[in-house]
Amino acid sequence: MIGIFCTFKFHFVMECIHNMNLRNLDLNLLLVFEAVFSERSITKAANKLALSQPAVSNALNRLRDTLNDPLFEREGKGIAPTDEARRLAPVIGKALKAIEKSLEEAGDFSPEDSVMEFKIIMSDAVEPVLMPALIRHAAQNCPGISFALQPMDPEKLRARILAKEVHLGLFVIPINEDKIRSSHLLSTQTCIIARADHPVIGHKDTITEDDFFSLQWVLIGDSLRRASSFHQEAKAKGRTRRIVCKASRMLSLPYIVADTDLIGVVTSNIAERFADQLGLKIFKVPFKTPPESWHMIWHDDYTDDPAHAWLRNQLKTIVS
Repeated sequence: MIGIFCTFKFHFVMECIHNMNLRNLDLNLLLVFEAVFSERSITKAANKLALSQPAVSNALNRLRDTLNDPLFEREGKGIAPTDEARRLAPVIGKALKAIEKSLEEAGDFSPEDSVMEFKIIMSDAVEPVLMPALIRHAAQNCPGISFALQPMDPEKLRARILAKEVHLGLFVIPINEDKIRSSHLLSTQTCIIARADHPVIGHKDTITEDDFFSLQWVLIGDSLRRASSFHQEAKAKGRTRRIVCKASRMLSLPYIVADTDLIGVVTSNIAERFADQLGLKIFKVPFKTPPESWHMIWHDDYTDDPAHAWLRNQLKTIVS
């Protein structure tokens, strides 16, 4: 499917070429143009393309007729491009490179030799769990692969997947429809954190449901919280919480909790990572809550793409 994008890109670039009827154009003529432009010689271009000199001359004449421009003129012992040829050269070069890239990526994917960047929407609730291992594997086995992580915005996730702005999204709610696919990846458990010397619960080993609803909170923002099964269970209790601060990222919560009397809820891996560093105390939730299930979400066009399948398999291997 990456090849489809490159084909689109090629046609977009070619629209920039004036006075050219693409329906009647033999695209091989563009290869001849590029060779003659780079070599400044019909003979050298013919050798580069493994063609005869008359064949290159004939192809160049056909292109001249199509574009209604001489393209190259005699200059000393060689030839020099016209102003029109100089204008067209970078555009044609980009078009040919787009086609070449498309054909390369349409073949078997070789992660060891590939050079590409995966764009992934990922919440910081799972980013520390998945990315270190994925980066280590890529560095050791496929150094040309890199990752661009983008923040989670639940309200825009579906549209961004449909637009193929990203290769993959990780979210707590699966999306399965005509052009979108989902697959369960992992489950995470939530817990409550407070500073170790919290004036109300610092001396306790457990907290009660009354503690849960009477203390002041720092939570993630509304759109992320609405998608969380933990917060849905808390809301189902029919009691309100005093929310003092709404943070944009889960990784901000431990730092805010460490220096205030607020409590927060984070995934257990984040709580354990910051507990000693920030002087935090970890508590179990005082009522039954299901784990958060995280799902890989992607455009169906990527389902059979070898590179995308490699990425999904690597993430499954990490969590297994």
